[in-house]
Amino acid sequence: MDESVTFENYSGPDRVVSSVVFNQMLQDRPAIPKHKMGITELDSALDGFEPGELIVISGPTAMGKTTLCDTIVQNLNKQDKKSIFFTFEVTPAKMIQNHKDPENCVYLPLEHKAMDLNWLRDRVDEAIAKYKVTAVFIDHLHYVIDMTSNRNMSLEIGATMRFLKRDLALALSIPVFIVCHASKVPFDQEPSMAHLRDSSFVAQEADTVLIVFRRFDKDFMGKPQKTMLQGLSTIKIDKARRTGAMGVKIKVRKDGNKLVPSIDEPEENDSSELTTRVEKKSYRYGAY
Repeated sequence: MDESVTFENYSGPDRVVSSVVFNQMLQDRPAIPKHKMGITELDSALDGFEPGELIVISGPTAMGKTTLCDTIVQNLNKQDKKSIFFTFEVTPAKMIQNHKDPENCVYLPLEHKAMDLNWLRDRVDEAIAKYKVTAVFIDHLHYVIDMTSNRNMSLEIGATMRFLKRDLALALSIPVFIVCHASKVPFDQEPSMAHLRDSSFVAQEADTVLIVFRRFDKDFMGKPQKTMLQGLSTIKIDKARRTGAMGVKIKVRKDGNKLVPSIDEPEENDSSELTTRVEKKSYRYGAY
């Protein structure tokens, strides 16, 4: 600080002000643009999502995490908002199968570099400059962590999540969706952010945590079956820093290559008989 300037008349951007002045400064700023995920109940509970937010999508293996991401991408396209998708989990050729038409375009890097956060940030910066993308999707977290590091893995994950929040989402003013795997979940337990794999820092750094898990098929009377082939799923909000809508559950079903609200399924009947008959094991089902 310049010695000729005293704190009494200091007016830099990091000055101390009252909450009343701060509130007025916020009122004078342009409104923060809201984006919608395109699933009505989810958007209602979360009030959409904003630039700078870090959204974690997790759940057991093959439960619909990538499908939820792709659903949000498709719904953003309907709002004329484009996305960049880092598809480490599946090949770009497979990813573009659902995005061949101009009206449902998604942007991808020609090559993917794992464990290189600066490269990832540069590609997002490029996509914003060239194509004005408004959302980032990364599938999934363990591909961007330096797995060769000698550091404690939990701390490595924490540092990576901090980078994604501070140096990507906030620095570039863009929402970032990151897919995170869950640990093995006992069959008789509902998945939650407590099952996030390897580190509690994943949930701590996130603004929002969505858990996706599949539900039992139902017969025409609404009685749960032993199978999970009808594409019925639940999206559970396990953390919502901005709205506090924790614990909200939204029923969805797979329709083609996306998830849609499940509004026409039969009401659930008592499933206690089924629960006692189903062998206790972990969530392991075919992908969709």
